[in-house]
Amino acid sequence: MRRPHRPGSRRRRRQATEVQCAGNLRTAVECSMVQREDSAPVPVAAETPVRTCIGCRSRAQATELLRIVAREAGPGAFLLVPDPRRRLTGRGAWLHPTPECLVQAERRRAFGRALRVSGQPGTEAVADWIAADSTTS
Repeated sequence: MRRPHRPGSRRRRRQATEVQCAGNLRTAVECSMVQREDSAPVPVAAETPVRTCIGCRSRAQATELLRIVAREAGPGAFLLVPDPRRRLTGRGAWLHPTPECLVQAERRRAFGRALRVSGQPGTEAVADWIAADSTTS
C-alpha cells in the first residue's frame, strides 16, 4: 500500500515537458518510446552454412563452394586436396570452383593463411579438379 503524500515532503512531481517529435508536440516520454509499425517479416536464416571464398572474399552457401584441405607431402611441404564431399579431416578452406578464384587465392597467398600451413602449398590437384569440373559443367 502506498503512503499518502505528506505536505512539506521533498517529493515532487515532474513536469511533463513538451518536445517536438516527428512533427507533433508530445511529451518527452512519449517521444522516447519506440513506435513500431507492422514491419516486414524477418527472413529466416538459410539452413546451409555460409562460408567465405578465400579467392574473391565473397560469402556464399557452403554448397556452392569447394572445400580444400592441406595434406603433408614431406617435411614442411604441403599439397592441397579438393574435398567436394566435405568429409576429409583437418582444417578446410573454401573456394569457388572457378579458375578466377583459384588464381586470386594463389596471388594473395590465401591458402597458407587459411589452412595455417607454412610456405606455399602445391595447388596442382585443385587446379586439375577445377579444370575437370568446368569442362563437365
